[in-house]
Amino acid sequence: MKSVFSNVLNELLQRIQNGGYIAEVVSPSLLDDYSPKDQQVIVSATNFTENPELGCQGNPPAVAFDASVNLTCILRQGKNDASNIEERLSDFSSSVVQAVCGVDHWWTMGGNAIDTKVLAIDKEVESDGSTASHTISLNIIYRHSENNPFIRR
Repeated sequence: MKSVFSNVLNELLQRIQNGGYIAEVVSPSLLDDYSPKDQQVIVSATNFTENPELGCQGNPPAVAFDASVNLTCILRQGKNDASNIEERLSDFSSSVVQAVCGVDHWWTMGGNAIDTKVLAIDKEVESDGSTASHTISLNIIYRHSENNPFIRR
């Protein structure tokens, strides 16, 4: 049995992989020592904040959380590749957004979330132009039983 948030992450990974991309969950603390692959999407959950407005009373009560999740879309440029990395990056990150958001009721992450919003897309390009990335920031709101994070409510 998986926790509600694990189900959310698995839904994200499945959608990205169905779009034809390499996707992997990586802990934010490990990103400094991580070697990304070309056309890879790194999924990392960076922050969890309780959302008391969306909690529910009951026995047991349910607690809701806002989870900050980043999808980092990475491109690596070969030395002999003369293509425009900025254009490729724009197309790549747009395809990832479409893969994540292009299904019916996409914001529920397969029924595991209350809501999902795309907050921002930030760009980073290495000074030598060999690697470029867009980080797509998502806010995912989900809820589970207070004493059992495996039961969504």
